[in-house]
Amino acid sequence: MVNIINNKIGIYTNNVTGSFSQIRYSGFLNSHNQYAILIVFPLTYLLEKMFDKRDLFKLLANIVLSIFLFYIFLKTGARTTFLSAVLVYSFYFIIKAIKYNYRYSILFLFILLISGYFIVHNQSFKNRFVVTVLNFKTDSSFVTRFPIWHSAFECFKDKPLIGYGFNNFRKCYENKLPQYLKKHYKAPHVNTTNNAHNFFLHFLAETGIIGTILISMIIFIAIYHGIKVNLHFLSIALLISISGFMMNMNLYIREVSFLFFTSIGFIEGYYLAIKNEKSIV
Repeated sequence: MVNIINNKIGIYTNNVTGSFSQIRYSGFLNSHNQYAILIVFPLTYLLEKMFDKRDLFKLLANIVLSIFLFYIFLKTGARTTFLSAVLVYSFYFIIKAIKYNYRYSILFLFILLISGYFIVHNQSFKNRFVVTVLNFKTDSSFVTRFPIWHSAFECFKDKPLIGYGFNNFRKCYENKLPQYLKKHYKAPHVNTTNNAHNFFLHFLAETGIIGTILISMIIFIAIYHGIKVNLHFLSIALLISISGFMMNMNLYIREVSFLFFTSIGFIEGYYLAIKNEKSIV
């Protein structure tokens, strides 16, 4: 029954035969990792607005929605995005607590307690977030990335300035993989993939140094501008996304790409509007 409900309301995974505790949410997307990136943006907004001056009802609604989204975020089982979120949120809320208000430290502690509860008291969470991270050398989804990363770097070495061009990673990887397997013939691997499972290696392989520097500048300048104009939640969400892209290069996914670059456009538009308004005054 729970599986049917999850399927109907859209926060459902392809694991319909598992128990509720084993289900990984993927929403309307094909991947749990992609869904986690999308959840990060509204969740970050709610956490940022948690302590705005508001009436009790709005505050309670914010807390309920935050817990709901955080639970869904955990249920995606996206380990890299989760670890990225913990690190970025920790750094951000510690700064907030020191510089502005003790209430941010309370929120940070609240997040850690919820995370710890689900991870420690739920075996599927524990296996997903703790056991596999501590035993990453034997985790199949991790070790198969070594030949991908190696091949991506070899592709970059062939054409370091301009790379192989957009959407050409698959062809390059398939050409470079046999070279890697000659030296590591027993290495776990995938025969084909369309991305390097790492943001920088992927763009280095496809666009070279020039393209990688340009796309990195666009993103990190937007993150900086977001902080400057108090759009902290978007800057944090972008930073968490980039960190997640270090293991899962989901930027080419339509929904993720749309949200990611729309956020960058919104930040830059708002930044220019504020800048022009100040220059007029």
